[in-house]
Amino acid sequence: MKKSDKAVVIVMVSLVAVLIVVAVVSFGGALGDVSLGEFKFPEFPKFTEAKQNPAETVTLNDGEYAETYVYDDGAYDVTVYSKDGVKIRNSYYTKKDKLLFEQVYYENGTLKRITSYNEDGTLEGDYEYYLNGNDKKSTTYIESDGVVTVYVTEYDEGGAKLRDYSHNTDGTKRSESTYTDGELASRIYYDENGRLLMETTYTNGQEEHSCIYHYDENGEMTHDSSYYADGTKRGESTYTDGEVTNKVYYDEKGRVTLEVYYKDGKEENYYICTYGEDGRLTDRTYYDAGGEWVRIETYIYDGENVSVVTRDRNGNIVEDRLLEGGKNNE
Repeated sequence: MKKSDKAVVIVMVSLVAVLIVVAVVSFGGALGDVSLGEFKFPEFPKFTEAKQNPAETVTLNDGEYAETYVYDDGAYDVTVYSKDGVKIRNSYYTKKDKLLFEQVYYENGTLKRITSYNEDGTLEGDYEYYLNGNDKKSTTYIESDGVVTVYVTEYDEGGAKLRDYSHNTDGTKRSESTYTDGELASRIYYDENGRLLMETTYTNGQEEHSCIYHYDENGEMTHDSSYYADGTKRGESTYTDGEVTNKVYYDEKGRVTLEVYYKDGKEENYYICTYGEDGRLTDRTYYDAGGEWVRIETYIYDGENVSVVTRDRNGNIVEDRLLEGGKNNE
């Protein structure tokens, strides 16, 4: 076996280990409450010097041929070449004929794919490359407490990340992220049952706002809470029997700007709040489902006293009241 070929074996083993490290690091922050437990790196068999005997060569179909090299410890590799001598595939086996990992090449001999396996034959990693050599897709399988989680990252041909996601082998979602021009645009986390746990939106890679979802003991969503990047509440929604009943929105100062009420999952009515330059509430306008305003509440401040004057759409005063305690407790 040529020194260059032996070096490829060692490099490929190292590469697979490095790719797994990258996958774990990349997804570490995306797991939220999802715990992987203690991850142990796989132990790859170490290839020793090849025996100093000629490689076994077998002629295949269409002029292709395969060369087999056997190592001192019984492990061996099989390399398939085209009739023009260009590598098509390398396969590396343990002495017990267990496929350890395999490399597949494009027609011009450029590496196209690496697939690695555990000793028991289960998949450990799968890595695809574009013809230009840039990463295309990486898939890593990690087992913890009997559960195998699959981590996938996809790239465009220029090397920019497109998205990454993870799921259990039974299809249960764990996380998902999207990217725009290589910058993180959104990230979603799921709990161990595949239920939506948290969503975060990013602009130019910087967190903009996030939303956390809550469930009761029966797995029904009860409410969600969204926040600006600085932790200020942005909004909240409540649910009954799986349907939204109301939503409240806040500005960056934590003040209510809009509240919407729903019935049977459809918008029923809502109100909008406006504030003066001093930051105090001045008006609260109520609308029906069709967007027609129904009434308006005007807040009047007199020292420590706050009164509310309510008018209908015709301008008639229908109520004039002093807030409880004479304070602005809205």
